[in-house]
Amino acid sequence: MKNYFVLASICMLLFNSCTNDNDKLAQMEDELRAQRMENLRLKDKEAQQKQNEQDQPQTFEERIAEIKNWYSQIQKIGMVNCSTKTREKYDGFDDESEQYPFEQIVKTCRLNDEFEVVKGEFSGYEYSYEMSVYKKKGKIFFVYVQGGAEGWSYERRYYCDKEEKLISHLEREASGGEAITEANREVSISTANRKIQSYLSHNFEDLNYVLN
Repeated sequence: MKNYFVLASICMLLFNSCTNDNDKLAQMEDELRAQRMENLRLKDKEAQQKQNEQDQPQTFEERIAEIKNWYSQIQKIGMVNCSTKTREKYDGFDDESEQYPFEQIVKTCRLNDEFEVVKGEFSGYEYSYEMSVYKKKGKIFFVYVQGGAEGWSYERRYYCDKEEKLISHLEREASGGEAITEANREVSISTANRKIQSYLSHNFEDLNYVLN
């Protein structure tokens, strides 16, 4: 009889232990399920926020600030991972006059997975200019051009939206060989010709002449 009670006690302890283990396991499964649901909720919330940001139009001020921030990042990185191409181009006073060779240079710098800068140095009969094209993930967001001819010099800045369309054209210049000191002035943009490659078609022709 004594052995019976001992055996019964052992069975009761095992039963209670198994019950407790099952309760703990069920509790853990409930907690894991709740955590998974919370993670899914947070992911859905984050995705919705991103979608709302994409759907909401970016203001002009926000875009300019974004471009200046990217430009600042590029200046900190510096021109790295660059390759250079050169090609001669003949030019003269006009088509009937003697043509002279001028070296055209284009340097392409792939800074990282996001940013790329293409810098061109172009010259011809009594003129020269430099052009810098700034890209983020393959899309142009800013173009800077500086050059001159016969004592006249200029600087031009072109800011683009996400579709590579021009949103701002700033310009300043100087004559008589003097340094450029005047403030930038806003240049009116034709609404029918805002795509940057079309707006600066002549400059991009010079660029592609070397690259292609």
